[in-house]
Amino acid sequence: MYSSKRLPSHSHESTLFAHKLKMCSLLLSSLPSPPLVISPLESEIFTSLLLTSSTPSSIRIPTSLVISTLLSRNPNSEISLCLGSDTYSDVLSSKWKNTPYLSSHLKSIYVIPRDGEGTEYPGREDGLNPVILDVEGLEGVSSTRAREVVREVIRKGDGRYRELEGLVGEEVAEYVWEEGLFRD
Repeated sequence: MYSSKRLPSHSHESTLFAHKLKMCSLLLSSLPSPPLVISPLESEIFTSLLLTSSTPSSIRIPTSLVISTLLSRNPNSEISLCLGSDTYSDVLSSKWKNTPYLSSHLKSIYVIPRDGEGTEYPGREDGLNPVILDVEGLEGVSSTRAREVVREVIRKGDGRYRELEGLVGEEVAEYVWEEGLFRD
């Protein structure tokens, strides 16, 4: 499992990777038998790209690079992606780099509908067809919403901390709050 490919300015990458890894670890530790392994792979890729880049803030890590790196290290692995429907829309509109590579190297792509959206999502001509996961309790969950809630708690101080717990779980909400994440 790895975190988002969207990166902020160069000065914060290693800190953000560490926070993302910690939040993923906290979330998975609450599951009875975590089916995933948390890996700092994206951070490792960023560090290696940093060595050859003259403009670190322009470094982007496409999902296809993460998958090819995973497969080179674990050639017998089967890899699936799980995305929110908004991110899957980006895949459909070819905003992702090397989408044909994903089609030929992914076992499955799972799509979780966002709040109020239907559950019909088209596949791609290249064979990348989604499996829709209509997961009860995840309808309004998104990282964007979690960041908005943190900012609302700070701005209004109106008890929305419980809403954050509902979105990301108690341990992750506590970590976000204690570390002062997403406040800007």
